[in-house]
Amino acid sequence: MFYEWVKVSNVKRVSTGCKHGSCAFFDGLKSSLEIPRFKSAFSAFRAFSVSFWYKRTRETPAFLLTNGQCADDASIEVMGLFHGDIKATLKTTSGTHSGKVRMSPLEWHHMVVTYYGNTMRMYVDKKLVSKGNLKGRLYNSKCSLSLGAKPVNSSPIIGYYRGYIDQLCVYRTKLSAADVSKLYNDPSLVKLP
Repeated sequence: MFYEWVKVSNVKRVSTGCKHGSCAFFDGLKSSLEIPRFKSAFSAFRAFSVSFWYKRTRETPAFLLTNGQCADDASIEVMGLFHGDIKATLKTTSGTHSGKVRMSPLEWHHMVVTYYGNTMRMYVDKKLVSKGNLKGRLYNSKCSLSLGAKPVNSSPIIGYYRGYIDQLCVYRTKLSAADVSKLYNDPSLVKLP
């Protein structure tokens, strides 16, 4: 599955300071990327995984990844909070599960969020840090998938992220703990599984 990213503004492709090769740098000032054609994709998946590397350079609340609030709630959101906290949230038609963990700021971390069999798993730096069961089906958000900010009802986007994101991949399957470990140890293995 391939989608084309659209640069909304102020996102730079850089080759220094990245985890692997080149990466996207978000300056925290109206910078974001989005896949406009990704609407409703997560709700169509019976299983999926999102994998990416991130390095935050500012400790203010900001959205790393979301597909909600263009007029809908998100089915998936990843948000950086204060003190290095990172939180991932998954929403279904019957509930919500969030996982949160504190990670050292200004360092590269690898995050994977998986969904399979009504179970969400959140891995950071190859460790399972949260697991929760969800009933119902994934919420059918009609919003684009956004990196670096959160669109709100066609208004200007909010929660701008400052930092780097590298090796973002969306899989139409659940990554196993072994797959997560392989991606952590070798970021070039983006074609797993």
